[in-house]
Amino acid sequence: MKKNKNFNSTSESVFTRSVSMFFAYWPVFVAFSILLISLAFIYLRYATPKYQATASLIIKDQNKGNLDSKLMESLNFISQKKIIENEIEVLKSRTIINDVVTKLYLYAPIYREGKVNSFSAYGDAPVSIEVQDPSSIHGISKKIYFNYTPSGANIQLDNHLIVPVNKWVKTQYGVLKFIPNLTYVALPHEKLFYFTLIDMDIIVNTISKNLKISATNKLSSVVNLQYADKRPKLAEDVLKELISSYKHIELNEKNILARNTLNFIDQRLAIVRNDLDRIEGKIRNYKGNRNAVDIGMQGQLYLENVSTNDKRISELDMQLSVINELEKKVAVNDVKIGILPASLGVIDPTLSQLVNSLNTAELEYEKLKKTVAENNPLLVSVKDQISNTKRRISDNISSYRNSLESSKENLHENNRSYNAMLSDIPLKEQTL
Repeated sequence: MKKNKNFNSTSESVFTRSVSMFFAYWPVFVAFSILLISLAFIYLRYATPKYQATASLIIKDQNKGNLDSKLMESLNFISQKKIIENEIEVLKSRTIINDVVTKLYLYAPIYREGKVNSFSAYGDAPVSIEVQDPSSIHGISKKIYFNYTPSGANIQLDNHLIVPVNKWVKTQYGVLKFIPNLTYVALPHEKLFYFTLIDMDIIVNTISKNLKISATNKLSSVVNLQYADKRPKLAEDVLKELISSYKHIELNEKNILARNTLNFIDQRLAIVRNDLDRIEGKIRNYKGNRNAVDIGMQGQLYLENVSTNDKRISELDMQLSVINELEKKVAVNDVKIGILPASLGVIDPTLSQLVNSLNTAELEYEKLKKTVAENNPLLVSVKDQISNTKRRISDNISSYRNSLESSKENLHENNRSYNAMLSDIPLKEQTL
């Protein structure tokens, strides 16, 4: 019992000495605690949070559940089949992001100067700044201060250069245009505004890093877009412009395909119209000059047979004309969207299918070329597919032409037989 008492006394003595030793430095602990609390307050006071905007986009994927019905697909002959993975790469492409940067003037961000930090004034600035040639910006420029009053029509740069708004002005920073913000409201004790000019590559890379695009799941054709930024309005505007630029590219591709198709139809109609005008003119002149009369029963039977053959010959000539034009276009080495629609005048289903395959491959090539390098294996594979398809089309055209010419020769031979048998029909009736 005595031994236990001595042990407790010793423990209390060690604890007392330890407390006494650290208590002598209590001002240091208090000061350190105050310093940490102050630093935490300063961080929370001046740290800028990031906001994330989200959007969803439906893409008609040929492998997933948003396909058109067969009837609508047959009516919409310029519709394009899409693969959702490829469309995601298009949405991430530098072409679209560069377009977003240009439309939102993100290469010339405006800031409001603060006591410690500067804050982005996107959407709240008195003006937006457009650069005539954004590609001329290199690196990041210094802070360029400016003053603007809503009642005036001028901008004062660096406290000495006065330039008008809504006009291109040549400055030491490049050719600029200051576009007034009609919703701007000046605040009391307004802080100074300044802007910088940032290289397009830098801002495009920054947006690419903050942009996330992914499919909802493997079976869905819905794409989720996410973008984070310190300004919530800027995050929303980036996604809006991204979707708008994607839709514009999609619409432009459809317009190109439709325009090429319509041009081909117009060319064919012009040829047919000229042929009809020439034939009708000959018939009219012949009847007027020769005073032609109705043919008899024998002549009628002859003409019915000849007419049937001539109609068939005209159809064969039309098909030969179409495949000749098709052969000329296929012989061109350049890759061009929408060579021609395969269904006009071509009866051979194999040839029609090959032309459709060629059109699809060329559209795929044009789309991939915007997102990948020239030596990309996928791009090279599509290019080889185009070459092989063209070669198969040429081989099919040769075989198809031989078949058409053989049929045409047989019809001509039949007509010669009719002429020989009915040589007694008057020349006038025979010619008519």
